[in-house]
Amino acid sequence: MSNPGSYSFPSAEDLVDRLLVMQRQEETAYAYKLYLPPIVEANSHLNNTWREKICQWAYNVVDHFDLSREVVAVSLDLFDRYLAGVQCNGNLALLTSLTTLAIAIKLYDPKRIKIATLSNLSRGQFGPTDIEAMEFKILSALKWRIHPPTQYAFVSHLVLFLTDQVHPSVRKDIFEMARYLTELAVCDSYFIAISNSTVALAAILNVFDDTSYSKVPASTRERFIYDIQSKLGLDCRHPTVTSARGRLRTMFVATEETKALERVDTNRPATVSPTPPRSERFKPPEQQLLHHVQDAYDARSVTSTGSMRSGRHSRNNSFDSQKSCRYSPSPRHFCLANAAGGSRAHVSSSAIVAGVM
Repeated sequence: MSNPGSYSFPSAEDLVDRLLVMQRQEETAYAYKLYLPPIVEANSHLNNTWREKICQWAYNVVDHFDLSREVVAVSLDLFDRYLAGVQCNGNLALLTSLTTLAIAIKLYDPKRIKIATLSNLSRGQFGPTDIEAMEFKILSALKWRIHPPTQYAFVSHLVLFLTDQVHPSVRKDIFEMARYLTELAVCDSYFIAISNSTVALAAILNVFDDTSYSKVPASTRERFIYDIQSKLGLDCRHPTVTSARGRLRTMFVATEETKALERVDTNRPATVSPTPPRSERFKPPEQQLLHHVQDAYDARSVTSTGSMRSGRHSRNNSFDSQKSCRYSPSPRHFCLANAAGGSRAHVSSSAIVAGVM
């Protein structure tokens, strides 16, 4: 999906039709609840903390190869639906995540990453033939439903309702900040059972809260809310939207607080998984990323139940477009300053989700 500022806009009718089809898809073929067995065995769910580590590892992989970050959203969607209600050990989690990432890269990025390169990330535990065999199992189990309407896709379409009311640069900033919030949501298992359209709407509404009325007037906001409710049936005041907004807000504040602490205490290691120095970024991926795999797939605790715990995490390159939040240590501040004509120095890292209790 392209940045909404880089292509011609669809007609109002086409836009609504696309969104209605995407909503129908997320409510039927791609609904997570449809993949759960009638009786879910105790302790069958992947531990929330370890799923977050898997997501962080996937972001590191796509950033290393300079792939679209939507690849991670697709990969985790396939991962969650395939493992829904399944007894999962460390080996299965590792092989599944490697395979779903390989599938998502094939589908959503023009670059081609060899399966052998991905298999090397398992330290020889799995070979290309193992990933290929697992790919067939996943595709069969999911009945080839491998094109989920992601949160990013919904954000890309929903912001187009603002086309005639706001300046293109402001619309782009809203899009990029909302996309950043949906990237945080991908890492949090809380959002697995919540529709992606709801997450996207919650993200946009949260960005509205941080955007001045001089850029997005009250009348424009009211029109946006009216249009999406009357045409799409998305209710901004629905309890699920409200809870999603609160969760996203908490996650965002946690990342900001983590970055503030890291700036104060420069003698402490910045994060659990620090952004590698420039010299390290050009090492083979199996050298640079191997420790992320080892951290994410500790078979001793990968299947135990538990809640997400507080921690310090980081990820680099939050967005795919140049002069966007991708290069900013504080996406919200940069986006809003940019819309106001301000500027900030670009750096190569921004925070990943800090654990949310």
